[in-house]
Amino acid sequence: METLSTNSFTTNTITIYPNPASSTVRIVESNRLEKISSIIVYDIVGKEVIIHSERESSEVNLDVSPLN
Repeated sequence: METLSTNSFTTNTITIYPNPASSTVRIVESNRLEKISSIIVYDIVGKEVIIHSERESSEVNLDVSPLN
């Protein structure tokens, strides 16, 4: 029996700060070659509460003030 697997894969690491936040959070992709194209934030029941899409960047400032 053959198994389906891979020996290599790429992981992306992001940093989000500050936590907690009341107005803006900064999201940074640690691999500067990768870009953030969109961000979707969901509430506890799965409803989309923030949709952010702008030009691709490795750093995004996200306004979270509507969540307060």
